[in-house]
Amino acid sequence: SDACNFSFAFETVIGYGTVEECLTPEDKAHGLNQIARHYSDRDWEFNPQDVAKTRVWVIEIETLTGKRNLPL
Repeated sequence: SDACNFSFAFETVIGYGTVEECLTPEDKAHGLNQIARHYSDRDWEFNPQDVAKTRVWVIEIETLTGKRNLPL
């Protein structure tokens, strides 16, 4: 057996862009719905008190790169 003959499986993504915080309750709820829709295929009603305590960020992606290694 060769001590240096090994590898790891991995997948990675690196992105660059700009980030901006959503400040209004409407923008926050819209952002949260974008995330929730990805997992549930529906819109949600959010409790206003929960939205007020939650920080939501919009990321405008400028570039993405990815890399994958799937050794045998």
